[in-house]
Amino acid sequence: MVQIRCPQDEIIIRLNTELNKTYLWYGAESDRREYSSNQVAQDANAEGMGRGVAAARAVAKSTSGYSNRNRDLVDTLREDKAILRKVKAAELPEPLQKMSADERDAYVKDMAAKRASVQQQIAKLSVERDAFLAQEQKRLADQSGDATLGDAVVATIQKQLAKSGFEQADAAE
Repeated sequence: MVQIRCPQDEIIIRLNTELNKTYLWYGAESDRREYSSNQVAQDANAEGMGRGVAAARAVAKSTSGYSNRNRDLVDTLREDKAILRKVKAAELPEPLQKMSADERDAYVKDMAAKRASVQQQIAKLSVERDAFLAQEQKRLADQSGDATLGDAVVATIQKQLAKSGFEQADAAE
């Protein structure tokens, strides 16, 4: 499978580092360390498979489908507005442990705003990246005269659907 280098990849990967700084892991100290190291390991695994995979992981992490509810205060706060009053001080991230309740609330809300900003930046770059990938895949297919794996899969599925009697909408619709 051909990996296409996109100009947006490096920026997305850099933004992923900023995104990671907004996670506020809570729970037992050993759990917090595990959550943090797991995040780093998964990012490293993705990077090891190529810059495009690392960028795709960062894009996935920036969507609403990616949630660390019940581990991360920012994600949990969206569903449980009282989470900061429920978690024991010793189970909070270290910077929050010495803060007052109001300071904690402000800090978590600030991290949520930073995360939203980074996610928006990644989403914008993702759209640009997808357009670049589509254009580059088309160029490579035109250049080689070969269909891409994705094109072959789509064509096969369309044939199977037609054979089974399913009607297909026109792609232009």
